[in-house]
Amino acid sequence: MDNKKLNFDYMFNRILYDDIIINKFNEFLEKYADKSDKYIYQEIERVQKEVPDAVKVRHIKNLEAISKFEGFVTEDIKREIEKLKRLINVDSSENEKISNRELESQFFSPSSLLLWFLLLVIIYRRRRYRRPYHRRPYRYH
Repeated sequence: MDNKKLNFDYMFNRILYDDIIINKFNEFLEKYADKSDKYIYQEIERVQKEVPDAVKVRHIKNLEAISKFEGFVTEDIKREIEKLKRLINVDSSENEKISNRELESQFFSPSSLLLWFLLLVIIYRRRRYRRPYHRRPYRYH
């Protein structure tokens, strides 16, 4: 069963991303796999400051598109997406127009890919693998 799941993941990722992006995501996965949600949220806050507003707007639109995947997205995921959209800071006064070519280039920059990866981690990481925000000591009665 695991092989079938891995093959599906591999196939799905190959449809969406090329080898360079997959390799970058694998690097991020090694770095962030065991991090808590709190840490991931802090990283989103940090890295989004390095990403241009036009790219952040595209990430928000992509989050909105994910939320419309009927049958694949639960109500919990939709709520998480709304929370993430509010977390991304876009300066509404910045009306900088950039070319599609420049936007594509910036979209695939390391900081933008990291931001997208972290957003996906928060959305799709299985709850049972998450470490809680605060570890509480066990109480013995």
